[in-house]
Amino acid sequence: MSSEIKESNVVEAVNVSLDPLSTFEKYKKVIIAGVLAVVVIVGGWVGFSLYQANLNKEAAAAMYRAQMMFEKDSLDTALKGSGDFMGFLDVADQYSWTQSGKLASYYVGAIYLQQKNYEQAIAYLDQYSSKNGLIQARAWSMMGDAYAELNDLDNAIKYYKKASGYLPNEQVSTIYMIKLGLTQELAGKFNDAISTYDVVIKEYPRSQDVTDAKKYKARATSLAASKE
Repeated sequence: MSSEIKESNVVEAVNVSLDPLSTFEKYKKVIIAGVLAVVVIVGGWVGFSLYQANLNKEAAAAMYRAQMMFEKDSLDTALKGSGDFMGFLDVADQYSWTQSGKLASYYVGAIYLQQKNYEQAIAYLDQYSSKNGLIQARAWSMMGDAYAELNDLDNAIKYYKKASGYLPNEQVSTIYMIKLGLTQELAGKFNDAISTYDVVIKEYPRSQDVTDAKKYKARATSLAASKE
């Protein structure tokens, strides 16, 4: 009798497991909750992406006039704006999470660097990040410039390295490498400078900076020998 009960239970369990309606009824609360969670997550992500895209367009429109002032070399107006339009500072603050807001931070850093406000230049340039290789490398190079002006040669070297090594190309990377080599010389790292100049000479032989690299390498070689 007990074996018949066991067999009956097994058959019933198998029948239930093969019955999708029964399975759904048993777990419908869990299934519905899971589906709703996925819908909420996907819907939230789509909504946030649209919100970010709209904010980015708004930020780009807001700083258009500031960009015009920057091109005209009206740096204070570009930085602070006027009664008619927002300056880069306000755009960077109000739209900090958008790509346009980060671009505004780049402009603020560039202006502060020109105005010799080096610490503020570093702070704002550090807020900029982009997959645009040319501008990102330029931002790091300007941070190197600011650190060099503050006589913080280790950090200057660090950011010149980042600039020269990011998506390297013949047009601008060699400019950053020359800056790197000169700063390494100032720091007394002559062998490092020689290696940097060698990269320009060997890997970018058609670059307009090759002549300078050869000249600076000869000087660094002489200085390295004098230290021995």
